[in-house]
Amino acid sequence: MDRHKAIFDTLRLKNRLPPSDNSDSPPSPPIFDTPVEAFGVGIKKVQKTIMDERHVLMNADVLRRIIELPFDDHRRKALLEILYNEFATHLLTGLPVQGVLFKPAKWKEQVSIYMGLPTPETRKLVNQNTIIKGAKRGIVDLYANNIFNTKHATGGGTSRNHSTSLGLVEDALHTAGVPCKSTGSTNGPGTKNTFVKQLTLTMNGASTKNASKTIPDLVLIAIHLSGSNGVDCALDGADHIVDFKTLQGLSHYNNTSTTPGATLEKRQKGVKQEYHDRAKKLDSELHGTQQDQRGPIESELNEYGHKGRVLAPVIGSYGGASSDLSLILDLVARELARKHTAFYNIGFSEAKSMFKQKLARKWGHAIARGWATLLLDRLRDFVVAPSSVGGNSSPLNYSQGVDELATLDRYHHFHGHSGLCA
Repeated sequence: MDRHKAIFDTLRLKNRLPPSDNSDSPPSPPIFDTPVEAFGVGIKKVQKTIMDERHVLMNADVLRRIIELPFDDHRRKALLEILYNEFATHLLTGLPVQGVLFKPAKWKEQVSIYMGLPTPETRKLVNQNTIIKGAKRGIVDLYANNIFNTKHATGGGTSRNHSTSLGLVEDALHTAGVPCKSTGSTNGPGTKNTFVKQLTLTMNGASTKNASKTIPDLVLIAIHLSGSNGVDCALDGADHIVDFKTLQGLSHYNNTSTTPGATLEKRQKGVKQEYHDRAKKLDSELHGTQQDQRGPIESELNEYGHKGRVLAPVIGSYGGASSDLSLILDLVARELARKHTAFYNIGFSEAKSMFKQKLARKWGHAIARGWATLLLDRLRDFVVAPSSVGGNSSPLNYSQGVDELATLDRYHHFHGHSGLCA
C-alpha cells in the first residue's frame, strides 16, 4: 500500500484529477487521503478503486508530457491523435486480426508512423527526388509528409484507404441488420439519388460539380431503431448521411492543440457545414432561393440526422478516427448484441462490449495498414533511388515487390519466427 501511495502522491504533485462526470454530486476525495485507520472502510473493491485512480493520474501525466513536447515535434502530433482513440490504441495492444494482418515491411512502417517517428524506408530515401509522370514533384522528407500530401500521385492509393474503411463499416452494418445504401451499391441506385428529386434537369458545370459533392458515401437507415435492453444509441430515430474523410499529410494538424483528437474533430465538424453551404448554393442557383430562406435541397438535407447533422468519420494520418465512427460502432455493436443474446446465454452489456472491441480492433488495424500500404506503394512507384540510372527505380528491393507474395497476407506480426499462420 505504501508503494502505491508513493506513486499516487508523485503523480498528484504534477497532475490534477479531472472533475467528476456527475456535476450534481461533489467528487469523493482520493482514496489515499483517507487516514490509515479508516483506509478502505465503506469502499467496495478497494484494490480496483486504487488502480482506477492511479490510472487516471497516469493518463493525465502522459498527456501533460505530450503537450510539453515542442509544437513542431512529430511525436506530439501523433500521440495527440492516438491517445484515448479507441481505434488507434488497438494497433499495439490488440491481437492480430485475420484478414487484416500486416506483412513485416508494413508493420515496421506503420509503427513508426503511429509513434511520430521517421520510418525505416524514408530514412533510406530522405532527400531523394519523387518523379511522377516524368516531372519532379519534390523530395522525400523523414516523416513522409511530401509523399502523403502530393496532389500529383496516381494509382488511387488514398481512395483505396477511404474505400477500405467504408467497406468494413458497410459489411458490419449488413451483418448487424442495419439497412444502408452506399455509393458502390450494386442493388439499386445507392446514394446517387439522395437529392435527385430536388435537382433540375439542366444544370451548368459549376452546379453539376456542386451536386456531385452532395452524394454521400452511405445513407444509414436507423429511423426505426430504438434502445435495446435499456441501451440507447445516439443514432437511433433518424436516417443519417455518412461521408468518410481521410486526412492525408500533416498540413491539417494544428501544432498548438492540447486536446487529444482535436484535428480529427475539427475536420468532422466542418463537413456538416460544407454540406449545408453546398445545399444553399444549389438552392440559390437552381431554385432562386434567397440567402435568408431555406430551399428544397437544404430542407431535404435537414430530414437526415438529428437537426440536419451529417456524420463524417475522419481517418487520421496516424491511425486514429473521429467520434462519428465511434457512434456508428456503438450502433453496430448494440444491434449485433441484440441478435447474439437471442441465441446465447450471455448478458447484453457483455455481448455489446465484446462486439465493440472486436470491431474497433479490426477497423483500427485496417486504417493503420492502409497508411503503411500507401506509403510503401508511393515510395516504390515515385522515388528515384540514389543508385538508379534513369527511370523510376526504388531501393525497395523486395524480391517479390513491396506487396511480397499473396501468401504473406497471413504473416503473423507478433510471432514472425513461426512464419505463415492460418
